[in-house]
Amino acid sequence: MNRPLLNKILIGGLLAIWTAVGYKFFKPAKDSPSEQLEQVPMIAKTEGETLPDFEWEPLKRDPFLNTITRSKTAPKKSKPSGGRLTRPKNTSTIWPTIEYFGFVQRNNQPAPLALIKINDVLYRLRVGESYQIYALDKVTKDSIIMSYGSSRKIFHKTKL
Repeated sequence: MNRPLLNKILIGGLLAIWTAVGYKFFKPAKDSPSEQLEQVPMIAKTEGETLPDFEWEPLKRDPFLNTITRSKTAPKKSKPSGGRLTRPKNTSTIWPTIEYFGFVQRNNQPAPLALIKINDVLYRLRVGESYQIYALDKVTKDSIIMSYGSSRKIFHKTKL
């Protein structure tokens, strides 16, 4: 085909498409908006009926990683007023078998991700997160510090 004829056919097709689009856009609706609203059934509210109020609490457990996050704000400790300080008796805590394999840290993450095997199950924990009742306090190259209540324990990196 020669070029001028092809251009005329393409321009005619383009005009046909745009007329169809314009017709659909500017075509008057069969029902006016007020008639459409009258067709929608309205729900009547009875007297004395109230909707229930919900209070949302932030999640304490991550559903994907199955870890519990500790809150960032710690309660302030008040100093005792006079007298001698008595230390609580050291009760021995039963620690599970914990092995530390190392950590991974990204540039945009402030806390490193530690790879820890607890009772033969591998977990990925960040500082401040906890597994059951044991919390991860500090991560270094060769060791981690985990705590349970007031007792702390250092676990060194296992050699593979």
